[in-house]
Amino acid sequence: MSEIDTHTLIEVHPRLNFAISYSFLSDLTINSKEEVIKLLNNEVFPFHNTKPLKILDNGRVEINSDINIFMSSNIMNILGFKQIKIMKAEHRMTLPTFDIINKYSDYVDKTPPRIAYTNDDILAKLEEDSNLYSNYRRLTEEKPQGNIFIEYKYGAKENHVIARFELDLFHQKHTLINYAIDIRYINRVLFHSFLSKFKKDMVSLRKDGENVNNIDDKIQKIIKDKQNMNLKQFGGLVTIQKNGEYLKLTPFHSPKYRKKFESFQQEMIKIKSESIEESTMLKYIFDNVFPTLTVTRVSFNDVLCKLFGANHVYNFDIEGSDVKFDNKLDYFKSARSEIFNSYPNEAPFALQFLSSKHDFFEKGNTEIECIKTQSDSIYLIKKTCRYVAESTFNMYSNFPKLIFVSASFIESTLFGSTQQKILNLDIDL
Repeated sequence: MSEIDTHTLIEVHPRLNFAISYSFLSDLTINSKEEVIKLLNNEVFPFHNTKPLKILDNGRVEINSDINIFMSSNIMNILGFKQIKIMKAEHRMTLPTFDIINKYSDYVDKTPPRIAYTNDDILAKLEEDSNLYSNYRRLTEEKPQGNIFIEYKYGAKENHVIARFELDLFHQKHTLINYAIDIRYINRVLFHSFLSKFKKDMVSLRKDGENVNNIDDKIQKIIKDKQNMNLKQFGGLVTIQKNGEYLKLTPFHSPKYRKKFESFQQEMIKIKSESIEESTMLKYIFDNVFPTLTVTRVSFNDVLCKLFGANHVYNFDIEGSDVKFDNKLDYFKSARSEIFNSYPNEAPFALQFLSSKHDFFEKGNTEIECIKTQSDSIYLIKKTCRYVAESTFNMYSNFPKLIFVSASFIESTLFGSTQQKILNLDIDL
């Protein structure tokens, strides 16, 4: 085998929970398939403890990887994958080019010795190495917005509430997210949004001269106070609760809360208000409005769907059954998506793939998928799938020159609700 020029660039992004390697080979002249397989396994798959390429007894090549790999069309031809079954849907992405190697080499050559950074600004060093963290820093100030739209009715009257709030997904703290704290915060926002809207509804029902300006404060005290209903984590129309690695929603008209309200109705006469009008209105609300209040639907925006593992819309049944979200909580999916969306033009290749990852796998997990690029096609070798070449090793596919691109991804397992432990790589680099 002739002298080979190989370059592999590895990026590890602990705060976003992924790593990626880019490999480039040129001037590859093949003397034997064993040498080529050995070279590829040793040089371009740094994340693999068990290398993915293997020559079978019949001379054909098998690919079996425990992480996702992208391979260029010319390397697929060399390995004997001639009649690749391509999914109907095409994914258009912009691949990294050899320029990233040149730029990084220039950066290393020209960068002076690093200065000391304070613990107060851990992003400063990261920003020097990747502009991705400039976008990360911007999102520490321009925080993502959560948006929950709730539809409900009491009696024949239909209405809705919109709760909006900021999400502190990007920061420089060691603990990236504490779901228990964040869920309590969101439930408080939901509850106060409900009370504000409900107060407006009740003002329209008052009689001339009735003073109900503090009706929302009175309701809040009754529901939250230990001496009364003692619903500390109550979110009003819907309450978000953590159930292991998943979330669930409990609507206002659930049996759990219905029982609370029914048992409390007998205690209403003990509630003291500053005016007879307030007492009358409170009794009317607890006797006539709350028993008929039913939540029909709740909707989440994209940020919360990714963070919560939720669908965009959930409908509640008349019995008020809890709704459990389909997917696990996923801070990293949400954070990566927000950074991807923060790019006005073209985001880095890794974020392009990770942000659209679901689209690659929703139609099955066996076929090799084709991604159209500026000048060529590249193929996604899906993890945990076994692929065997249709043809024997192609000794003549490499004339006159090969430029080979391989992108390998690794994502770690999430650890615990606070996700303090971010990346658990067992890699010999």
